[in-house]
Amino acid sequence: MKLRSLIIQIACVLVGLTSTIAAQTSSSNSQPTLYIIGDSTVKNSADGQLGWGDPIRDFFDVTRIRVENRARGGRSSRTFQTEGLWDQVIAELKPGDFVLMQFGHNDGGPINDESRARGSLPGLGNEFEPIENQVTKKTESVHTFGWYMRKFVADTKAKGATPIVLSPVPRNIWIDGKVERMAPTYGGWAAAIAKAQNAFFIDLNEIVAVRYEAIGQETVGKDYFKGDHTHTSPIGARLNAESVVAGMKTLKTLSLNNYLRAVPNTTTTTQVTKSESPTAETQTAEAIKLWPNGAPGALGSSPDDIPTLTPFIPKDKANGSAVIVCPGGGYQHLADHEGRPVAEWLNSIGITAFVLKYRIGPKYHHPAPLQDAARAVRLVRARAAEWKIDPKRIGVLGFSAGGHVASSIGTHFDAGQPVAADVIERVSSRPDLLVLIYPVITMGEFTHEGSKKQLLGDYPTADMVKLMSNEEQVTKETPPTFLVHTANDAAVPVENSFRFAEALRKVGVPFELHVYERGKHGFGLAPDDPILSTWPSRAAAWLHLQGF
Repeated sequence: MKLRSLIIQIACVLVGLTSTIAAQTSSSNSQPTLYIIGDSTVKNSADGQLGWGDPIRDFFDVTRIRVENRARGGRSSRTFQTEGLWDQVIAELKPGDFVLMQFGHNDGGPINDESRARGSLPGLGNEFEPIENQVTKKTESVHTFGWYMRKFVADTKAKGATPIVLSPVPRNIWIDGKVERMAPTYGGWAAAIAKAQNAFFIDLNEIVAVRYEAIGQETVGKDYFKGDHTHTSPIGARLNAESVVAGMKTLKTLSLNNYLRAVPNTTTTTQVTKSESPTAETQTAEAIKLWPNGAPGALGSSPDDIPTLTPFIPKDKANGSAVIVCPGGGYQHLADHEGRPVAEWLNSIGITAFVLKYRIGPKYHHPAPLQDAARAVRLVRARAAEWKIDPKRIGVLGFSAGGHVASSIGTHFDAGQPVAADVIERVSSRPDLLVLIYPVITMGEFTHEGSKKQLLGDYPTADMVKLMSNEEQVTKETPPTFLVHTANDAAVPVENSFRFAEALRKVGVPFELHVYERGKHGFGLAPDDPILSTWPSRAAAWLHLQGF
């Protein structure tokens, strides 16, 4: 008789300890992924702004396709590649995936200066200009906008995925009652690249401009933009997302259309304004800056310099506990499917959730992510009464590199500074429990090299490696912990969870460990997998046991 799955559970009690190891067979994840790349008009959560790459998820059947917004604020077609952000997408791309790509807003900046050095050469040619980059301190050949966009398209096709080129969304700039178009420059260049490379093209610039003109200049400026003439409000982001989908539908042979919902979800926008309604179980507030006057060690004032915390409040049945969610992404991006969907699941079991946007590489290294996590715990604790939270029931949940952030604050916390001028800094940063899902734990053997490099740099000292190998930092004060991993995780070996669990066992800290036999790294809530999708219910039971 063929055994479909094997479950091994070993229950132990040690100082109230529950330890469960489960090994199960899971089906492979063949679900396609839609990757979205671009700049802050595509992904942005600063000061009430929102990019269209977040609300576009509402238009897709996410039980059949994953939607990953990998855009990064402040990036051009050039710096998205030179900073390694595109390499990370390429590493994950597989046949049947799709890539929506929109650049141009930042390509017109200086090609070399001391602040960003992000511009590309104008046009479509193959000319280039050698420079000594004043930001990276490295020699670089700067190419044209067309050269970088052709590389996006060619790389996507080489992986068997489908590229879709978009012209940039228009700014809120009007001339004689008409929205300024980008057809003579980046809009036209994007169209020419798509035609020459035989790729799909959506003239997003023109589609949105026509809609703005129908709405009217005054209303567009008041309701659809926030803070400047480039970055949209949540309402503006929704309109832009609708426009992308409208453009998709004109492309009759684009198979991505097969994954659209019959009726878009209108209730799950990341940030909710007074004119929008939350989900039945969730009320979502705007992102909160962890440090209103700037984070310690901030290198600028762009969105990726500003760590934030976005509250997700259960609408009806909050139980007084809270969990801070740390998405993964190799300390190089933050995975969408490990953020909001997880917060909404926590809301469904009565837990108030907060999604942490922490600072990441290659711009930021240790201690920035740990500082952000510590501040997040302190902020929730200091404002617990405002959110009707018990300050002694605040946990941290992290995936992959976000699991390293979570385990770091679980092993590197402090009691606060009683005489600090900032009242938030007076309270403890110790979480009351940890939930670690396929976490990066160690910086030594079995580490995830990409996370290690982004966190510690190219040549960390032995002392630094030991300090941030969190299995080495466990004490009896480390919070109770729930861990999930797969035995065949090829990105972050299961030894990471084993080592943390063993360290907890040695000092008598309660934990529960679930090891599934098979499963690709990064499965999140695994809604399409009947085996891996059991972990949230197991976690919910454990959280209830802990009083959450």
